[in-house]
Amino acid sequence: LIEADTDNTVEASNPVLRLKQDGGAVTGALSLTDNNDMTLYNEYAFGKLFLGVGTSTMMTIDTNGDVGIGTTSPDAKLEISSVQPRIRLRDTTTGVSSGSTTGAIDFYTSDASSEGNAVNAKIESYADSIYGRLGLRFFTGGGGAPTQAMTVNWAGSVGIGTTTPGHKLEVSGNGKFSNTSEGSLIIKHNYGYQRPNWAIKLDGDANTSGGYLSQYVNQGGFTLNQGGT
Repeated sequence: LIEADTDNTVEASNPVLRLKQDGGAVTGALSLTDNNDMTLYNEYAFGKLFLGVGTSTMMTIDTNGDVGIGTTSPDAKLEISSVQPRIRLRDTTTGVSSGSTTGAIDFYTSDASSEGNAVNAKIESYADSIYGRLGLRFFTGGGGAPTQAMTVNWAGSVGIGTTTPGHKLEVSGNGKFSNTSEGSLIIKHNYGYQRPNWAIKLDGDANTSGGYLSQYVNQGGFTLNQGGT
């Protein structure tokens, strides 16, 4: 038992368990602070702090403050080393309504400009229609108010510029396909005989009927149809 400040009046009298070697030049300490927080230190400037179970090291904190799980030589603020490593975010909320956020990764910038010191990009998982079906929302921007740029719903449909994609890819806005000076859009059919091998639908507004540009293998050539759904 190591006890200090038994009269509860001198908060600076903190209990410390200190380990020394090499004539006291290398020390480690387990102590309580003035605020009743517990601290564990390797006070040697070039030493690491290892935490383990049995004889195995499970977590390492090096002199740069990098944390390694499954590795004793982390090369980032957090490095996880394992066979097929996995990070899990579990939402413990029950009865989540459609559209509610169930987990998020925030990207915070400390830039002192008008657009900094805020979360300016993030990725969220959200309950899509039925809780248990999850989609992903991607936000980008600045000034602490990133806007939703892309959505992947629970069925795998991707929306760019729209939050409710109704097709495998739905884009609201202009698009461009390029490769240096040229670009291409490849549409591969998956239909049977007598059906369009591919089609581009031209949707009209309230005053026009739109149409299709399509091709049938058995008919050859291209067909432009006015109207239709």
